[in-house]
Amino acid sequence: MADDAFNKPTPYTLYVDQELLDNTKQKIRLARYPEEQVDVGDDDWSQGAKVKEVKRLAEYWANGFDWRAEEARINADFSQFKVKVDIPDYGPQVLHYAHQISPRANAIPLLFVQGWPGSFLEARKLIEPLTNPPDDSTQAFHVIAPSIPGFGPGDPPAKTGFGPFLTARAFKILMVDVLGYDRFVTQGGDWGSMVTRSMALQYRHHVRACHFNMLPCVH
Repeated sequence: MADDAFNKPTPYTLYVDQELLDNTKQKIRLARYPEEQVDVGDDDWSQGAKVKEVKRLAEYWANGFDWRAEEARINADFSQFKVKVDIPDYGPQVLHYAHQISPRANAIPLLFVQGWPGSFLEARKLIEPLTNPPDDSTQAFHVIAPSIPGFGPGDPPAKTGFGPFLTARAFKILMVDVLGYDRFVTQGGDWGSMVTRSMALQYRHHVRACHFNMLPCVH
């Protein structure tokens, strides 16, 4: 997206290069495993994961898991976009995000920020009940789930120093300047809580409320 204009979203479809998938499966098949110690029982995990269980998982990932089917489900579940933004004191950065608009007229924009080592997929089971609550008495939300740059489909930062403070600035631009949500609420866990806390401190006139499923600690 290097030549695209700032703040102009482009629809995005997740696609992982087939060569990467093939290389990953090859690496799994070439894995070498240690021998179990003879005095450690089959149900004794005191020495770490059981080799037989690791082999079972490797077999599944190499020969059982269908990434293309999962990829198709992700693309069906999320309306995804990429957009280039200009972050103060940093410069250009391409953001990936999912955006699900509620049909409710009184819906509140909700920025859902992932944790580590998660992704925007953390919002997967929440989109439907948040955008289409079962009854009119339950508040509805427009759900925006961005990828922290460098996570999942998110383009990695081109320069150093891209922590929660700059991520907060980037996501404020996404919400206000790109999507037009001047007032919104946030949800964050793990790294997401650090990002959304920084947003609330920097942009109090935009952030109406914050919800954390892990309290951010600042030393």
